[in-house]
Amino acid sequence: MNPVPKVSILLPNLNTRKYLDERIDTIFKQTFTDWELVIVDNYSDDGAWDFFKQIAASDTRVRISQAPRMGMYANWNNCIELARGEYIYIATSDDTMAPECLEHMVDALETYPQCDLAHCCLTVIDEHGVPLATQWDQWDQVLFYGDFIKRKHVRKAPYDGYVHAGWSTANSITQLMIRRSLFDKIGLFRNDFGSIADFEWEMRATLVADVIHIPKYLATWRVHHEQATQHEYLNSADFSQKLIDMVESSFNKVQTLDKHLDAKDLSALQYVYRRQFIGRKWRETPSIIGRLSWIQRNIRKYPKETFEVMVSKLSARKLCKLDIDKYIHTMLKNRKLAKNIVNLG
Repeated sequence: MNPVPKVSILLPNLNTRKYLDERIDTIFKQTFTDWELVIVDNYSDDGAWDFFKQIAASDTRVRISQAPRMGMYANWNNCIELARGEYIYIATSDDTMAPECLEHMVDALETYPQCDLAHCCLTVIDEHGVPLATQWDQWDQVLFYGDFIKRKHVRKAPYDGYVHAGWSTANSITQLMIRRSLFDKIGLFRNDFGSIADFEWEMRATLVADVIHIPKYLATWRVHHEQATQHEYLNSADFSQKLIDMVESSFNKVQTLDKHLDAKDLSALQYVYRRQFIGRKWRETPSIIGRLSWIQRNIRKYPKETFEVMVSKLSARKLCKLDIDKYIHTMLKNRKLAKNIVNLG
């Protein structure tokens, strides 16, 4: 067996053969070469396995195996359990990376050993690899950081956990290099939350792990019609309920690691999704009788959020309009977390 590498690049796969040439090409073009490539294929039927066998035969750093189809995150976990490197990079099979991606990520984690996550900027591309008009730096959760996103900085936990809780779209996993020991601390990905369970894992991670941000565009996220996350679902009440559950799951997992986190923090982190849940359920329940029944069932469970949504729907919209950006700033101020973002120049 080869010596233990510094980085384990993980490539879980199921039927993405048409993107694999580009993905593998960007891995082999990395300027940092002390890596292993761990591929776990879920018995693809599009020729991907034959392609992987050819790759493995040509480079001893490539290790391949197959596993039953148990879900996307189950296969991410398969890869993690096989990884030997000090650092983990999850190279989703339909995305790409800049040649210097690993080099900058490794350097950041080596330079700032207190950080368990290295984070870079992202380029959003289409099915053919062409950058889209709407880019990552236009997303609300990115605009929240202001000019910091253009500068190297450290975000000390739980700063990013609070920011992460404000918006239901998580950063792409391709933006992160993860210190292997973080999985030992907070656990692997859950496989029972559908196609965005990385949101729950990133909540766990950023509530307890410091992040070093690299202001370079090193990773991509490809948007195409076959990808796991379907945007129609993201505006449903069911999705908001799932986010409430994911925040609770991640919070409960890491609360023992940070004794300063308490029930008030959990309620604050869930607040945005509770508001969304009630508002969307109202919209999805057209009848007056149904809505009255819905109010009766939820007024005890989410009294503040239910009241605010009802007032907003009935008349004074401005009174209860939710400004997520302002809300997150207020949470950070109340928790005295402004000092947890440290400019490095």
